[in-house]
Amino acid sequence: MFESSLLLTAFVGVLLASASTSLLSVPVTLNKVSFMSEAFAHITFSGIALALLFDWNITIVSLGAVVFFSLVISFLTKNNRTEQVNITMIFLAVSMAVSVILLSFNRDYTVDLAGYLFGNFLFMTPADLIALSVLLAVNALYLLVFYRWLFYWSYNPVIARVYGIPVSFVYYTFMVLIAVNVVITVKSVGVILITAQLILPGLTAFRLVRRLPAATAVAATVSLTAAVSAFALTYRFDLPSGPVLVCVLFLFFLLSLPVRPLAARIFRRP
Repeated sequence: MFESSLLLTAFVGVLLASASTSLLSVPVTLNKVSFMSEAFAHITFSGIALALLFDWNITIVSLGAVVFFSLVISFLTKNNRTEQVNITMIFLAVSMAVSVILLSFNRDYTVDLAGYLFGNFLFMTPADLIALSVLLAVNALYLLVFYRWLFYWSYNPVIARVYGIPVSFVYYTFMVLIAVNVVITVKSVGVILITAQLILPGLTAFRLVRRLPAATAVAATVSLTAAVSAFALTYRFDLPSGPVLVCVLFLFFLLSLPVRPLAARIFRRP
């Protein structure tokens, strides 16, 4: 399968991207903030459009835009009576509108925008592998250091404050971390589908286990297994890589649905 370094880079890249997003999948699922990742993905596309217009570095511009607006959205939703989902959806719509306007000024771009929208494993470069490796280390370190804070906040922010947990710090840093993950991993499944990679492993894990450490381990296992399966299917049948990965993740989720009811029936006491 790995006749070329390009394929090997793509394979390692999608494994790193899947591992990174899977670590955040459980807290994203618990906090029901998948719409935030969707908004960040659309803002990423605005950054891509801006970078193309002025011939700037796409990753740096996208990262700056998404981190800035993640803080803006987080601040507005935390200090404004407007519901979080409403503000987020406003930014989602506006960012896509801005993207279309910016792209209309540059009709001669040669970048494969479909790859950014729907993902392409072959977009991965050695520089991306370095960035993804650093991202994986940051995600793992964040969970290790702030594990108790994060999950207290996830279950009940009021109780978290009672225990002296800095809820605002956890909220803002977690939103920024999601934003950074969206930008760095967007090449694996694309702007349109990145939310599925963030939430499906966590949803699947909670269908199989209840304890948070176990759920995180299961989410990572599901995500990596899906990545390997999607890569093999993409290579064998020449299919679009990002959509295939999302479909495999969704299949795993569907397969997990009957597990808990079936287990309850099997182990039900007479």
